[in-house]
Amino acid sequence: VIITQYSLKAGMKIFEERGEKATMKKLKQLHDMQTFQPVDGNELSRQQRKDALASLMFLKEKRNGEVKGRACVDGRPQRETIRKEEAASPTAATESVTLSSVIDAHERRDVATLDIPGAFLHSDNDDKNVIMILKG
Repeated sequence: VIITQYSLKAGMKIFEERGEKATMKKLKQLHDMQTFQPVDGNELSRQQRKDALASLMFLKEKRNGEVKGRACVDGRPQRETIRKEEAASPTAATESVTLSSVIDAHERRDVATLDIPGAFLHSDNDDKNVIMILKG
């Protein structure tokens, strides 16, 4: 199964109204969870503006036909100043999940899965980063 993820611009052309709805749903989630605190760009120092990270939005169609918005930050500029271990997200490796699933099936275990919407947004983080919301 190949899952294609589209940039916001390309996804909006493909998914039209469904893409707009998915984008608004993701942005509402970020707003409702107080993920960002707006700052007037004129109040930032030259260095803060230079170090600001770009926000990115992607759209993809799930197997059930629903269009999902994904938001992230382009962290590439931080590679020079933040160690990889400090920037990594704790995500299970595909191989680990597959191996665990094979063992569970072999042992005939009952297994349940769940989804926590915006799971990473629930974590406490005292780090402050300047993020630019880019247009178009």
